[in-house]
Amino acid sequence: MLIYFPYFLASLVAAIIFTWAVRYFSNRHGLALAPLSGRHIHLRAIPRLGGIAVLFTFAVVLGIYIVAGQYGVTPLPICTKLLRILLASLPIVAVGIYDDLRGAGPRIKLLAEAISGAVLYVSGIGLGPAEWHFSGHLVASAGGLCGTVIWVLVICNAVNLMDGLDGLAAGSALISMVTIFALAAATHQPDVSLGTAILGGALMGFLVFNFHPASIFLGDCGSLFIGFMLSSLVMAELQSRPVTVKLFLVPAISFALPLTDICWSVVRRFLSGQAVFGADREHIHHKLLDLGHSQRQVVFISYGISALCTLLSVSLIYGRNAVLFPVVCVVMLFLFFGLRRLGYHEFAEVHRVWRRASQQKESCARNIAVRKMAAKFKQVQSVEQLLDSLEACLVGDFDGFEITLDRDFVTCAGNVFLHKNLFRTFRTFTRTGKIALVLELSTPSSGVIGQLSLCRQVERATLIDIDLLFGEFRRSVAIALENCSRSTGREFPVSRAHERTLARASIGGG
Repeated sequence: MLIYFPYFLASLVAAIIFTWAVRYFSNRHGLALAPLSGRHIHLRAIPRLGGIAVLFTFAVVLGIYIVAGQYGVTPLPICTKLLRILLASLPIVAVGIYDDLRGAGPRIKLLAEAISGAVLYVSGIGLGPAEWHFSGHLVASAGGLCGTVIWVLVICNAVNLMDGLDGLAAGSALISMVTIFALAAATHQPDVSLGTAILGGALMGFLVFNFHPASIFLGDCGSLFIGFMLSSLVMAELQSRPVTVKLFLVPAISFALPLTDICWSVVRRFLSGQAVFGADREHIHHKLLDLGHSQRQVVFISYGISALCTLLSVSLIYGRNAVLFPVVCVVMLFLFFGLRRLGYHEFAEVHRVWRRASQQKESCARNIAVRKMAAKFKQVQSVEQLLDSLEACLVGDFDGFEITLDRDFVTCAGNVFLHKNLFRTFRTFTRTGKIALVLELSTPSSGVIGQLSLCRQVERATLIDIDLLFGEFRRSVAIALENCSRSTGREFPVSRAHERTLARASIGGG
């Protein structure tokens, strides 16, 4: 493996030179951009064309390697795969440069990524057949093309989302490339090993100027180019042997941090009703900053997570298949509980929805019971029967109820509600506090006749559908009260002043 070290060193030196030149050119010609939105951390104008330096470095060092091979200086074979990968990256780089200078929408960038992925697949590098066979292999070829494009989209945008702090994306990608290099060395893939060594040197040289406080950024042209190169090198490696679950999980685990960030971004934006491809300040590194960590501390924490994932992925390369399941479980549990610690509100909402879904059967049973009871309310003729029915209906979800009737309605009803305790408690309230759900009681013939207050502890959950309570249940209780009042033979006047006084028919129980 030492044969790749000269190219790594040449890439490191070239990256330092090119990055300095791009930074100088950008500052001299006014291409440095100030913060464009609140999600940007930097406070001054900084060039965003660092990806051009990384691209030039990779192209120049690869050209040196090819020339050296032509003259027999290097014993390694000429690597045409790297040339195809480099040419396929041009649409992404072009759109990235335009976005860094003028700004481009997410759809344009996604289109460029898809085009680069399609070109890569047609050139013979992808997740599937290397050639289009229109007799019997059309479906397989279409699946391979879709898989290649999706893989490119995921990795490119994962790296792009991580490019939010000085040195974060470049350093994390550099650490993750250890896995690709180790896998290529273990399977004797000199082209992938060389590409990883050149790209690793380019990123290390770029970090000289990009580490906090950064004087130049990767920009979208750089982060998308790095993501494309990583995804392409992984696919080039997978083509060397039959793709298995283990072989595919090795690079996936090494990219666990950026993949988690992009997957969680899609989930939380969907749950929040935001645009899935929009920008926000809710990424993992932003949350670490909100916890009080400095930029350097957040970057080092991310480096540590990437290094841990890389070590675990390398252990899969040289370990037995028996370690596959434990490693995957460790990574998933670590990332899950790590996200929980960052204080995302979406976790609480997902937990609530999950708990509600697990109680769906019981909730359906409660709603059906309320509907049946509401149908019986219309046939109730006595106040005691109504109160007992209400208690039987509500005891599972509430801790008590109170009926407050309009003074005029009570007067018209005569002695029907006189000395009636319209207040019931099913449980003793604790000091945690209580909340009340107030339902206005009204009928078509009498108008508003009062209100029904349903009380429960703050921490208790209500399985009855709220719309059902405000709809059919509320109307049925009002009609039952009206039926009870009609035993006097007196009608309740509908036309009343807007400002009416609601009074309890009787007071009791607390």
